[in-house]
Amino acid sequence: MSASRSLPVFPVVPAVAACILIVAACFKLPAGGDDSAANAPRPDILLVTVDTLRADALPFYGSARDTAPQLAKRVADGIVFDRAYSVSSWTVPSVSTLTTGVLPPSHGAIHGLHADQGAAIQERIPEEMVTLAEVMRDAGYRTVGVTANGHLKEKYGFAAGFDRYACLGFSGTAEHVNAKLLEWRAFIEDSDQPVFVWLHYIDPHWAYIRRDPWFSEYAPNASAKDLAIIPLIAETWPELPGPVYDRPMEFLHLARALYDSEINYWDVEFAELLGEVPRLASAAMLFTSDHGEEFMDHGSVHHGVNLGAATVRIPLVMWPPTSIGEATREDRVVSLVDVPPTLVAWAGAEAPDHWQGVDLLNASVDTERPALSFLDRVLADKRFQSVSLGRWRLIMEGGRNPPKLFDIR
Repeated sequence: MSASRSLPVFPVVPAVAACILIVAACFKLPAGGDDSAANAPRPDILLVTVDTLRADALPFYGSARDTAPQLAKRVADGIVFDRAYSVSSWTVPSVSTLTTGVLPPSHGAIHGLHADQGAAIQERIPEEMVTLAEVMRDAGYRTVGVTANGHLKEKYGFAAGFDRYACLGFSGTAEHVNAKLLEWRAFIEDSDQPVFVWLHYIDPHWAYIRRDPWFSEYAPNASAKDLAIIPLIAETWPELPGPVYDRPMEFLHLARALYDSEINYWDVEFAELLGEVPRLASAAMLFTSDHGEEFMDHGSVHHGVNLGAATVRIPLVMWPPTSIGEATREDRVVSLVDVPPTLVAWAGAEAPDHWQGVDLLNASVDTERPALSFLDRVLADKRFQSVSLGRWRLIMEGGRNPPKLFDIR
């Protein structure tokens, strides 16, 4: 199978168009290895994505709060990418890239709304595009996916290639995701084939749930009046209620405390899952997010409204099949589009020619590649595009606003 769609589905300014041509030229993977490599035992592979998780909310990315102590223990023998970027600032285009291996202008799944616990006005992933799970299944893997986000339902193409797939919608907590996966524990543990498992958690996503004891630690003096501010956001979004403007610092403090407590909750639940499924605990693993979250970093809250670093810089940590034995940090710019070819390489398989990412363990790949991000969610005059390269980030907003160039040093 091969992708027939190659034209952008929304206009791309010349600077970004040039970058796309550069990326398309250098994002080609080398041919497969020799027969002995092809016959080598293939590792079990676990892909873990946590929705709405900004990188700097984690202790190993600079957070002063110990939001993920269990995951941090594993980071001691992983590879941490300090400058990883998503391809968008909200779920549909980002996870569609994670699924199809191509950038949003190529897969075209860029619009969508959250409505009544479901999704609306959302494009389906093109059926002709080969998915990550399809490549894994064709390589001999049993494939299992459990997701918690209403945008990732089967009807939008996210189940393609999975032997077992379930989308739990927007209300699926980490506990629910784990419970669903445990229903298929025998399918995973008893397999003579290697397994590929994708888990997509949604816990840090709005609306935040208070998780104790962590919230009480982060906001010990919060009153009932303080907490009453938080639900107002869900009622008035995208406009902010008056109390937020009147008490912005209090709102930010409470919102971050709730958000960070959700990360702690996920961290505990995920560690418990690995304890219950030993095969996954020993699998090669890649951990990342689809996008971040903004707490008025650029004058907004939530995500999907701009391409600022708060919403497109993501954590990316991997534990490849061959252990490196010590913590490693990478300073090069990498992209979410690099995840599919990296995992396929771990499986000893060959990525489709049209995929636009690179194997992150391929030493021959040029390290000076741009990371491209796009946002064209609803408003025609709010088409954002950004390029992250070296020390620079260029953000372009279609319409009246001029481009913004940031020196991240």
